[in-house]
Amino acid sequence: MKFLRKGLLLPALIITISLFILGLSFEENREIAKVNSFSTALLASIEPKLTLVTKVKENTLKTRTSPRKSKAVVQKPKKISRKSRLIASRDEAERFIWPARGGINSPFGERWGRMHEGIDIDGSTGDPVRASRDGVVTFAGWESGYGKLIVLDHAGPYKTKYGHLSKILVREGQRVEAGEIIGLIGSTGRSTGSHLHFEILINGNPVNPLKYLP
Repeated sequence: MKFLRKGLLLPALIITISLFILGLSFEENREIAKVNSFSTALLASIEPKLTLVTKVKENTLKTRTSPRKSKAVVQKPKKISRKSRLIASRDEAERFIWPARGGINSPFGERWGRMHEGIDIDGSTGDPVRASRDGVVTFAGWESGYGKLIVLDHAGPYKTKYGHLSKILVREGQRVEAGEIIGLIGSTGRSTGSHLHFEILINGNPVNPLKYLP
């Protein structure tokens, strides 16, 4: 009552209100601090998960946008049919080389009313005659009409004849290789000039040599 009397009522009220406001502010600050602390803890626990999710999304995006690698195409080797193998074997078996150098004087076929069973290759007496392919000498001597004659037996059904020779350089039973010199060109037997009479026979039947020579 003394304070009231002395005119101190207003200052006392001001002080009381100020203290009340300060008290409220302190409590609010405490609550705010609690909320901030909780938010900080919550963010700390969520942040690693958010980072992981972000990385997963980035990787997924890269995978979708990156060009796809093309798969290597492995080609399987083509199978060769039995027919193709037989044709290849036949082509290999029918391979011959020219037995002498020179032009063809007389072809295979009908001639002077009779069958000419080979070809006549032009040449000079003494020119080399070579085996048309690997084989074995089955005849080396004189044969009527052919004069001096060599017959070679080759693998399979093939034989070759070399006629009108001036000289024979091999003997019967001898093995020879393709290109090996087996005799010399001449004009023996039924002949009108130096040349080589050359025949190819299949199963004993004469065929056109030009179909088998390169």
